[in-house]
Amino acid sequence: MHEAEVRGVAFHPDGSHLLTWDVDYTARWWDVTREKIIHTFEHKRDLIGAVLNRKGTRALTWSLDGRRKSWDLATGKRVRAFEHGEPVVGASFSPDEAHV
Repeated sequence: MHEAEVRGVAFHPDGSHLLTWDVDYTARWWDVTREKIIHTFEHKRDLIGAVLNRKGTRALTWSLDGRRKSWDLATGKRVRAFEHGEPVVGASFSPDEAHV
């Protein structure tokens, strides 16, 4: 469970999983059927938003900590972190999913 107010939810394309994010510095990847957290993704400050790619294989999170992070949803590992030095207020995957 989140320990603070949930800011948003993004469903996997097939509805089997969902991504939630909140002000406790985390995003969580859930198995909807089992009502279980599979992975927790961390930042150093409040998360502003998150989005899934079209295939539902990657998540992108962004935060007041000045970072965008790309995550592999199967493994829970961070794929890449982008440093901005200032709070990040938005992000998305490119249409071909090759860039963020």
